[in-house]
This record gives sequence, structure tokens and C-alpha cells, in this order.
Amino acid sequence: MNILDYSTYSVKQLEDTFNTSLTTGLSQNQVADSAKKYGKNDIKDHPFSWLSLLASQFNSPFTYLLIVAALISLVLKDLSNAIIIAAIVIVNGLLSFFQEYRAEQALKLLKSHLIEQTTVLRGGKHLKIDSKDLVPGDIIILEPGDDIPADVRFIEGTVTVNESILTGESVAIKKESSALPATPHDIYGASNSGFFGTTIETGTATALVIATGAQTRFGGISQLTLQTVRHSDFQKRLNQLTTFLLAVTAITLVALFLVHLLIKGSQTDMVQLLLFSLAIALGLTPEGLPTVITFALSKGALQLAHHNVVVKRLSSIEDLGAITILCTDKTGTLTENKLTVSAMYEQPGEHVLHYALLASMKKEEMLDPFDRAILQKASPEEQKEAATYQFVSAIPFDPFRKRTTTVVAHGNEHIIVSRGSLEEILHLCTPLNTEEIEAWEKQQ
Repeated sequence: MNILDYSTYSVKQLEDTFNTSLTTGLSQNQVADSAKKYGKNDIKDHPFSWLSLLASQFNSPFTYLLIVAALISLVLKDLSNAIIIAAIVIVNGLLSFFQEYRAEQALKLLKSHLIEQTTVLRGGKHLKIDSKDLVPGDIIILEPGDDIPADVRFIEGTVTVNESILTGESVAIKKESSALPATPHDIYGASNSGFFGTTIETGTATALVIATGAQTRFGGISQLTLQTVRHSDFQKRLNQLTTFLLAVTAITLVALFLVHLLIKGSQTDMVQLLLFSLAIALGLTPEGLPTVITFALSKGALQLAHHNVVVKRLSSIEDLGAITILCTDKTGTLTENKLTVSAMYEQPGEHVLHYALLASMKKEEMLDPFDRAILQKASPEEQKEAATYQFVSAIPFDPFRKRTTTVVAHGNEHIIVSRGSLEEILHLCTPLNTEEIEAWEKQQ
């Protein structure tokens, strides 16, 4: 069943469908049965085997070319050259294997320390469990800062969710728990559903797990990466070089045979001609190239390791070095989606940060990324002064008003503070030098 279809279900329908209860959750027997049916709530990665990783280091046309060169040396009774070429192949493969195996082990160790936990209702009790142990039908509690551990349907509460990992939109999306009148066409319209990997920005909600692991939207995207065979441009060019060398060698050998046959005819010594041709083929093979490449890429990987970068594939070093133009997407996809205050415009005697703090003096569950950035900018003294004001109410940001409005009280005085897009705020203000403000804004 499509995950989005559950958007139209009432709470009672959800309870019946997943055989769960909003007040008690699943029983341990139900959890055990679901775990057998659906498996762990994690995203499968490429299966790792050190043996397959080692074998992959020798699975390239250039390696095959060197192996052929070593065999040719044996035929020519050039044992020392055959040993050298074989050693080059083995050392080159082992160096690459060591670097990539070490990277895999580092990532495995890192993942072992990144175990998230979720508050779940089971058997009438609230428990903290590893997120990977969740099953469809579990009732979970989500709070600000929590990563949504599975695809869920909200059944109580109102929250805002950062969905930038799926949609690229940095603005948090408001989610409610009421059933929708019709099934949404995409995740943008699923205003009562949460998706694996997204983050709760504000609010607290109770949600029902409707899909886990590979059955989630994020899991479906992950499966595409598992099915995709990755070949870097560097590997493609190396394969092209190998093909070119093979073509040149074949053409040279054919031309050599034809010339000898034309010149000497029946007097041609076919054995000597064959040995000579093999020697020519051996001479055209750049035996040292793979070792030079591996050492150069390993040096790059070592330099990146000093900057806490784990390199899984050595060939990616060359791809990184070949970048001439780097294009980045909007906030929240390639960045951390964390805001900071970098500059403020204010006239002498004005206290912009003070009023910005007043606009951020809300309940903890209502704080958004803008509020947290302003609180981080303010000194303890400024925060202490703002704390003397009492929060009254707030109107959250929406795309139509393009601003938030907060009401605070200080004694008998009530103050309204609005924060939003520059154009909207300037429109609300008394006459100002808008040209000066807009010029300042463009310089930031």
C-alpha cells in the first residue's frame, strides 16, 4: 500500500489497520512478529566483504593487461621481468585494498557510535529503544531536535519539520494530526505525515510508524544507490587508455607480421617472429603506471585524512582534483541548515538585537532556527535583560504574511515585534531611508 494513502485514515482506522492502540501501543509479541516480517528499521548499505573488496582491486582491464605482460615474459623466459610485473600487480592491489578496507572499517566504527534512540509506547509504558528496533504500528513520541526514525503518520499534536534532506526546502513545514480529505499526490501535500531522516524543528507530537527501513521514502531512494554501479571518470579514462594500448599493440603486431611475410616470405622463422612480437607487445606496456597512480592517490587520501575526511574509493581523489566548477544546492541539502547572525543594521541609539531577542522569547517548543541563531548571538547579559519580558503570544511564519509576530509584556506595557522578509518589514515601518537599507542588505 502507498504510504501516502494513510494520510486520509482516521486514528481509529490506523489502530485497526496496524492492530495497535493509541493508549497502550504494541505488545511484545506483536513487536516480535512484526520484526520477523519487516526486519530491522535500518537502511541497507552495500554488503561488505574483505574478500570481494580485495578481488575488486584486480578487476580492471589494465590489471589484465599487466597479467598478460607477465605471461609473455614467462614465454620469453624472462623470469625476472615476469616477477617484477607480478609484484607490481600484487603491491598495487594490496595498497588499494589496504586504503579502502581501512576506510570501510572507519565508517563502520563511526556508524556504531551513531545509534539513535526513540521514545516508544509499548505495553502501556513509555520506553527508550534503538530506532532500528521500531516496527510498523509502534506509537512514538517526537520532540524538537528529534530525527524522525521512520515514515510516520502524526496522530496527536502540531509540529514543524525540516524536510530539506528529501525536498531541498530549508523552511520548516508545518505538520498537523488531522486526517486529509484526499490522498496527496506527493510528500509536499502530506501535511500529516513525517518521513524518515527529516527533523522535528518545533512542537511535540505523537505519531504512528507506518513504514520502516527499505519501505520508507528515504529507503527507496537508498535502494537506487545500491543498484547503481559507480565508475568514476578516472576509471573510465584508464580503461580507455588500456583499450588504446591494446589497439596500438594489435595493429603493431599485425603490421610486423605482414612486413616480415612480404620481405622474407617462406624464409620467415615463425617462432622467432612470434617471440619478437611478444617482446614488442611487452615493451609497449607501461608496467609502472598503476603503481605510480596508486601512490599518488594514496598520498591524496592521506592528506584528506588529516582533515578528518574518510576516502572510500581511491579513484574519487582524482575526481575531486578534476573539479573546475563546484555547484551547490540551497541551504539544508549540502549545508547543515544552521543559521547564524552575521551582521545587523541599526541607527545610533537603536537596539535591534534587543527586539530580535524579544521576538525569540517564546516557549522552548516554539523556537525555530531564526530564534536559536539570535539567542546564540546575544550575550548572557542581553539574554538576561530580555528574560524580564513575559511572552504573551505569537503568530508563526507563513508564506502569505512572510513574517512572524510576537507579543511580549513588560509590566503594564505590551510590545509587538514582527520579523520577516525585508520587503514586508519595510512596508510595515514608518518612513525610513529604504535605499540605504537595501544597499546595505545587498552588501551582506
